[in-house]
Amino acid sequence: MDHTDERTLITTTARDLLAREVTLQRPTIAELLRRTGLERWKLTHRHRDLNDEFLAAVARKWGHAAPDIHPLQKRLTATEAKAQRLAGDVRELTRELRRYAAVIEELRIQLDEAQRAHVQNIHRLDTTRLDTARSSRPHTP
Repeated sequence: MDHTDERTLITTTARDLLAREVTLQRPTIAELLRRTGLERWKLTHRHRDLNDEFLAAVARKWGHAAPDIHPLQKRLTATEAKAQRLAGDVRELTRELRRYAAVIEELRIQLDEAQRAHVQNIHRLDTTRLDTARSSRPHTP
């Protein structure tokens, strides 16, 4: 099908769709494409003028369609609820992380103290051993 045939087909089909009574369902681009059998890109890229004319004619006859925002509102509500749950989880995990950090810090302090005490005990023990060894040896002049 050549360029002219496509334009004729689109124009004729659009005219038929626009001839509907206003009380009937509002025609859509998807319906126009389904009836013509053309691929979407041909209407939106190759015959952009016919696409715009069809949309303008539908708007004139049926008025601007109010978008159905109910599914989006439900999705937004669900997303907001999930965000609140996740924020609560983050707060709880942050508190838990801080508790773990405090425990780790306390253990580090205790380990440092134990190591210092151990080193001091080792030095004391060594000194004690040396003193004991010296006193048990016979003194030779």
